[in-house]
Amino acid sequence: MEIQPGKSAGLFGYCVSDAGLRFHNWLYENRIGLGKSSGRILTWRPIGDPAQCDDVYRNQRTTELAAIEATQSKSYRDSVSQMGSEEIYLQNEYLHRSGWLGVDFEHAPFVVFGAPQLKERVAIPIPIGVFDQPKTRRDLAGIFMGQFSETALAGYSFGGFLTEKSMREFSGSVQKTTLAVYKLINGGARKLPERLTISLPEWRNSQPIDPSLDTIISYQICPDGALKVRGVSRGQPAVEHTFNLGECGATKQQNLMHVLLEFYPDPVALTKLLNELYADEVSKIAEGQLQARTLKGRLRALISDTQSSLEKSGFPPGIIPKLRQVKTGDREFSLSVADVKAPQADPWEIPKKVCFDVENIIEHSDNE
Repeated sequence: MEIQPGKSAGLFGYCVSDAGLRFHNWLYENRIGLGKSSGRILTWRPIGDPAQCDDVYRNQRTTELAAIEATQSKSYRDSVSQMGSEEIYLQNEYLHRSGWLGVDFEHAPFVVFGAPQLKERVAIPIPIGVFDQPKTRRDLAGIFMGQFSETALAGYSFGGFLTEKSMREFSGSVQKTTLAVYKLINGGARKLPERLTISLPEWRNSQPIDPSLDTIISYQICPDGALKVRGVSRGQPAVEHTFNLGECGATKQQNLMHVLLEFYPDPVALTKLLNELYADEVSKIAEGQLQARTLKGRLRALISDTQSSLEKSGFPPGIIPKLRQVKTGDREFSLSVADVKAPQADPWEIPKKVCFDVENIIEHSDNE
């Protein structure tokens, strides 16, 4: 399922907490209610362990996305351990996310609503005083669950998609919601607070895709013998590439990819790979008719061409390690992906909800 620019199948609420994490704690206290009310249209994005998600999101995410988030959950725990404190880690990450969203952290707490396919975004500031009293905390939950419910948001969705026009209409609703929130601490409030400025004109990735952590591949052999490969990476639409048969059968690119997929997660010995792909040439080396380095050069070029074919179809760089990255000691290598799913007999299902998020829920500022 590929979404064209200007349309989005879902909306994201990117949350930025205050330094005291009062908004963060409120979000986790209310994550079940928020998730149930917003349903399939809006996904709330606080920073935290992906394992601690609401039931609605858990049931809607694809198997591939669940596997990626299992890896991210471990990464989150490791990062917290390295930082020495979850509180310090979260403060760091919310500050980093504020810059990624293009809103000054001095305005925290706030939520930025948007989707990577849409340029239009809108932010809602939240007065820190709303967290002082149990009643205002409950009232804030009521406002959010009502104004950002699936029923309320359905009016901005056309044919299951949000558009730039519907986002502009949604922006007006957010302004009214902002006023309602500020009235919780100032019953006489009649004027909206100053609108938050989003300084970044376009969405941008906060960190590059690492296929070894963020990409899952599945594949199948088509009836005509072609090899179809599908990839899902963190925050990206699903992509596909088909290695079609050549005039004389399977091409070298198809054979290379098939061998690596079949062996995964085990590495393939270099000698095994050369025998699979260049059996005739290997025999010529034994007979002294061909130099080994010439054959290695062909393999290096084949790897580069295959990776280039995948990238043209939208796959991230680095799925096939370059030959020079192989350790001299073991002389073997494998696909650099988070997981490979076995061939499927049935056509791939279109997931109920695909995550087109451009930002990892776990961000590592030290990798920037």
